[in-house]
Formats: sequence, structure tokens, C-alpha cells
Amino acid sequence: IGLPTVATTVGGNAECVVQGETGLLVPPRNHTALAEAVCSLLTDAQTRRQMGQAAQRRYRESFSMAKQTAAIEAVFEQVVSRRRLARAA
Repeated sequence: IGLPTVATTVGGNAECVVQGETGLLVPPRNHTALAEAVCSLLTDAQTRRQMGQAAQRRYRESFSMAKQTAAIEAVFEQVVSRRRLARAA
């Protein structure tokens, strides 16, 4: 079962959490906004369920081990190809 995320807008959180779709983002160091976001999901089961399902889909499509491994392999292949081209020149 997927769960929505409540996170602050620091680091890469905004790349992972789609505001209002897979979870809620709040400003850093704003405990009131954080509490309100958590409470809004606790009291709205339908939104919580919809966001959780969307978060699970987003994870599978973008952040699963298979996707991350494929992305890393693609970077390595690009580096190797560039080195081969540079050596051949």
C-alpha cells in the first residue's frame, strides 16, 4: 500500500513529492504548516488514499531499484562511449 508524503521543501524533496498529488510540501522550519499538512491527511481518508496510490505509482515509474539501476548504467555507458571517442580521435 502506498502512502502520501509530508515533507519540507529542502534538498531534492520537491523532485520526489508532487505537491497535492503524491503528498504535501511545506516550507522548512514552519511547524504550523507541517502540523496542518499532517492533520489534513489524517482527517481525509479519500485524499490520503488517492495520494498514496499516486505516490506508489510514481515510485515504481521513477524511483524503483530497476529504474535507478538503469539510469546509472546509462550514465556509465555515456562515460565509456565518450572515452572511447576521445581515445580514437
